[in-house]
Amino acid sequence: MFPRGHPRRLPAWRKGALLATTSFAAFLANFCAGGHLTAFEDVSKSLHVTIPQAASAIGIGILGLGFGPLVWGPLSSSIGRRPTWLLAWSLFFLTTIWIALSGNYANFEASRFLAGFTSSVSQSVPAAQIADIFSPAHRGLCVSVWTFAIVTGPVTAPIVCAGILTATTWRWMYWLIVILAGATLVAVFFFVPETLVIDDGFLSPALSASSPTAKTAADEIDDKKEATDVETGSSHSSKEVGTGAADRQARVGVAWYPWREPLRFCIQMLTPFRMALFLPVLVPSIVYSVFFGWGVGMTVITPQVFMKPPWNFTNVAVGASFMASFVGAAIGKFFGGWFSDFVVTQATKRKSAASSSAEAAIREPEPRMWALLFGLPFLFIGAFFYGYGIQQKAAWPVAVIVGMGGYYVGVNSTQSVVQTYVVECQLTKAAYSMALFNLIKCIFAFGVTYYLPEWAAKDYWSCYGACAGIALGLGLLLAAWLLVAGKATRRWQGMVE
Repeated sequence: MFPRGHPRRLPAWRKGALLATTSFAAFLANFCAGGHLTAFEDVSKSLHVTIPQAASAIGIGILGLGFGPLVWGPLSSSIGRRPTWLLAWSLFFLTTIWIALSGNYANFEASRFLAGFTSSVSQSVPAAQIADIFSPAHRGLCVSVWTFAIVTGPVTAPIVCAGILTATTWRWMYWLIVILAGATLVAVFFFVPETLVIDDGFLSPALSASSPTAKTAADEIDDKKEATDVETGSSHSSKEVGTGAADRQARVGVAWYPWREPLRFCIQMLTPFRMALFLPVLVPSIVYSVFFGWGVGMTVITPQVFMKPPWNFTNVAVGASFMASFVGAAIGKFFGGWFSDFVVTQATKRKSAASSSAEAAIREPEPRMWALLFGLPFLFIGAFFYGYGIQQKAAWPVAVIVGMGGYYVGVNSTQSVVQTYVVECQLTKAAYSMALFNLIKCIFAFGVTYYLPEWAAKDYWSCYGACAGIALGLGLLLAAWLLVAGKATRRWQGMVE
């Protein structure tokens, strides 16, 4: 049993409430990022700017989502998860009010950036909280729930916004977000306890969780148990850890204060940039940012083209077209996560059966690249059909909508594969790797909102045909390189532990 006070001993309902609250917050953060996707014309008239300027504000919010985790991650590892959540989400609540009241474009852009920055706490800290309270046997499912909420947020926003615009103005889309953010803040207060372990009852305080690379004795045993489970096919996690553990007391809360150790805090903020020195982290992050960026381009371009001849869609019709993206995201997230886990497990079992050494039972991240091949055809076909459908201007934009859905199957399945590979390259630095992955992805997407619509307007088919070819080519090159030389590269750069 875990010591008294350890987050792993939280009752099931509290764990479920924490997961539900943080997942909904992640959904709402991305929902806000895509808040006015079907209101470009309304926003442009209200703020006296062009439609492309109103559209580029989507990228501003995404940029905030990229930079925020550089602050919230180190803060949650120092003052704790709960204070970080309460601080960040209170600020998000205030910034959403600012968005709704924005009287000019400068205020609108600034408030959207800060909304993304503050709400990004939901994109980074929940991963650590899931690791704090769930055993390895259950973490995969919980992470899937959380990431599903992340990917469905931006494609749900235009559907809801379209409905709101039939009755009132675009500002009420953000007032709705204000209401939901306030309700979420109340839920965070009641249902998100502190889970940062300072002394887990097994380690000495000197080896406490204040170090981002520290592992508890329970995790060590769970990891060894998982390695054995690969060979035996068992899925049971360890139930007992040490002798007399139930008589010990774990401590959770503040590890250290950033204002007392500002240099330490700054070093932790900048550590993700050091991860760019590792090719198995940097290259996959850049490749996926291209996949993600082309998808963001679709969400910005679609409302603009559907509201013009020959389609002349209403806001509701434009919003309904995003259902294809929602369905594609759900399918891609499920198959990307499940299939890549299946591929790695089978590869490990085969290796373990062929050798009796303990090293053979270790899960290597490279076989996960075989699962990348599932999503690449969807990226290619989806982008190709999307560009072709817009260029042909058929009376029924079936090709455009099918292309959107297909591309989102690809972009979300490849995200599951690439993101997990980046994490598994060096587990002790996973938080820093993910911060870099998220930052690169969001910076590229921010840039896309400025140049891709203009490029596509010249010739949609050639633009997205090129995007399709680039995505497929980069994906195949990435998979081939990592399958052939991924482990050797990790060993060369000192990432194999």
